[in-house]
Amino acid sequence: MSPLPSGSPGLNVARVSPAHGLLAAGGEDGALECFDVRRPVAVTRLENATSGGGGVTCLRFDGSGTTVALGSQAGKVLLYDLRSSRPLLVKDHRYSTPIVDVKWHSGPDEKRRIISSCARSVKVWDAETGTPFTSVETESDVTDTCIWPGSGLILMATEAKRLVPCFVPALGPAPRWCAFLENLTEEMEEHEQTVLYDDYRFVTRADLERLGLGSTIGTALLRPYMHGFFIDNRLYGKAAALVTPFDYAKFRAAKAQEKLEGERGSRIARQRKLPKVNAALAARLAATGECDAGDSEGEEGGAEEEGQAGAHKAPKAASLLTDQRFAAMFSDADFEVDEMDAEYRQLHPHAPRALVREHYEEDEDEVGGGAEPRMYVSRGEEAAAAFAARKSLAGVKAKPMGERRHEKPTGGGANERKRGRQEMTFELKGGRTAKGGRGRGRDGGGRGRGRGRD
Repeated sequence: MSPLPSGSPGLNVARVSPAHGLLAAGGEDGALECFDVRRPVAVTRLENATSGGGGVTCLRFDGSGTTVALGSQAGKVLLYDLRSSRPLLVKDHRYSTPIVDVKWHSGPDEKRRIISSCARSVKVWDAETGTPFTSVETESDVTDTCIWPGSGLILMATEAKRLVPCFVPALGPAPRWCAFLENLTEEMEEHEQTVLYDDYRFVTRADLERLGLGSTIGTALLRPYMHGFFIDNRLYGKAAALVTPFDYAKFRAAKAQEKLEGERGSRIARQRKLPKVNAALAARLAATGECDAGDSEGEEGGAEEEGQAGAHKAPKAASLLTDQRFAAMFSDADFEVDEMDAEYRQLHPHAPRALVREHYEEDEDEVGGGAEPRMYVSRGEEAAAAFAARKSLAGVKAKPMGERRHEKPTGGGANERKRGRQEMTFELKGGRTAKGGRGRGRDGGGRGRGRGRD
């Protein structure tokens, strides 16, 4: 047989119709040509059969031989009647990948369906309307599909080493050689069951009579169960709203109970309990006002101002315990603060402010400005030792000198009180040296720091 010349630069696919023997060929330029093998030229040629979707990648005739389905490079399937140049239906796979195979399928319900496959999925849809029936996605790219005639078994060839089988009972029964698939699908099939208690309320006959729903007994609105019925919550709510729009008796009893609770609360002192989480922090916040006021013990100046500042801070600190923004801090264990942890003690090494003001004073010569830290100078070795021990000397200093002489030193070493006195040397700013028994001295505008020696 002599070859059949084609007008396309290249052909991708060719199929013969089983009904009338017409040969159809799809070209790279998107053209569809039909040949009668008894003639050396094409019977017909349809330019741009893919509607701008690139070349024709696959095609298949239906059983009658009058309709042909062809796939395009752009991922679309077009159905053509050989007697028309316009497509009957266009189905888009929406993956923008070439269609690798198109097959016609007719199941027990005698509906014509098309099984088209691209690299991403295999789709089954109605040939008349294009309505999707089902789809199957695979892990590897699909290269071809095989359908057992008259059944729902689909075998997919992918880039993997093994074939991927898929059985769809709605497309048809399983082949005779693999009838066990029917039993497997019956076991895996999900049956919808109505839940008896879903959105239903249990009521008795007395409740139905009270709501005026006695006439619904024996109808589909009620489901008999034990000594009563189940009724839809929506119907129950509507009936209850019509019968008792506002139960004044219940409202009055609730108000009376609320008033009694208020009177009992005024007579009985309620015990305030600390939360289980961060109890120590909650206790400090609850007593913030008292702590600020007590910080002034041992100070000689500014006590009244500090007390007033603490009184203003107390309500703010106490409000943290009731503020909803910080509620999780005292209820969620994730916010628990372990104050005995080594990391916490490194981050919070400071003593109370009262001890800092008692044992140290601010260095006026090295005071920083803006964001620089402030520098403090110890009031003496005894004060430094007391600060290290977290002790206050206010009570000791309040005693007469005679009583203090016979007491042991509060802090410091053995050299602190040799021979009944202590000599300290200071280097003043003016370059002179002064000796004294106290821990600091001034000469004109000069001021210095020193260390004690015996």
